[in-house]
Amino acid sequence: MQQRIITGKIRHIDLATGFWCIVDSRYRKWRIVDAPSALQREHLHVKATVAIVEEGASIFMSGTPVKVLSFEVIS
Repeated sequence: MQQRIITGKIRHIDLATGFWCIVDSRYRKWRIVDAPSALQREHLHVKATVAIVEEGASIFMSGTPVKVLSFEVIS
């Protein structure tokens, strides 16, 4: 499992049924698979350690799917 540290803002993207993601400084979207409720807050600034996951099929066509391993809120 490839891991990364991502810093960015939490956003809810209203595409299909909607999904939560981290948008980094380069405006890349990192789609959070099974987003923890603590991260489901629009514009929350976070630093997160994530693992890039493989998905067989998804209705979402935006963002790299990741699982959040740990995170911290940045002021």
